[in-house]
Amino acid sequence: MKSKVILNLIIIALFSTTITAQSKSQNLLDKVSNQMAQHSNSKVEFTYKLDNTEADVHQQTNGTVVIEGNKYKLNLFDTTQINDGQNVYTIIPENEEVIIEPFIEENTEITPSKMLSFYKNGYSYIWDSLKTIGKKKIQYIKLIPNQITEATEVLLGIDVGSNQIFEIVQKTTEGSSITIRINSFENNMALPSNTFYFNGDQFEAQGFYIIDNS
Repeated sequence: MKSKVILNLIIIALFSTTITAQSKSQNLLDKVSNQMAQHSNSKVEFTYKLDNTEADVHQQTNGTVVIEGNKYKLNLFDTTQINDGQNVYTIIPENEEVIIEPFIEENTEITPSKMLSFYKNGYSYIWDSLKTIGKKKIQYIKLIPNQITEATEVLLGIDVGSNQIFEIVQKTTEGSSITIRINSFENNMALPSNTFYFNGDQFEAQGFYIIDNS
C-alpha cells in the first residue's frame, strides 16, 4: 500500500512539473507574441546555417526579410522571393528565371512570413535550457509538431531581456539542422507601396523565363 501511495505521489509530482513547464513556456511565448503585435511590419537581418553531418553538407549565409502580415520579401542565397499574399514569386538571377506559385501555408511550416509567429499553432511546448550568449540570456523552448512533418523538433531561443526571438533551430527527418539566428530588427517602417509587388513585364524585358504555376 505504501509503495502505491509513493508511486501516486511521484506521478502527481511529474504531472505538476510538466504542467508548470508548459505554463512557463506559454507565458514566455505570449510575451513574445505581445511584443510582435505592436509592430505593423518588421525587417529582419539574419544568419542562415544548414548542417547535415551524414551528407557532409555545411552552408552558411546572411539574409534579410521584410514582413507585413502574411506578405514578405526575402533575400537569401542570391535569390529574391516575394509573397504578395496570393502568389510567391521566386526570382533566380543566375538562371534568369522567375517561378510563380500559389501561396499555401501550413500551420507548422516556418515560412518567411511566419518567421516571428510560426510557434502559435501546431506545436506542443517543452521548457528547455537557459544559455548565456554574449551578454544575452537566451531561454530555449522545444517545440514538438502535433502532426507528422519534415521537422522532428524546433528549438526556439528567446532573448528574455527583450522578449524577442533570438534564434530558431529546426531538426529535420533527414538529419539536417537548420539554424536561423536573428542579427537585427527594424520595425514599423514606412514601406514603399511596391515592396511586395512583382513586375512581370520588367523581368520579361530583361529576358527572364517566367514559369507560372499559379
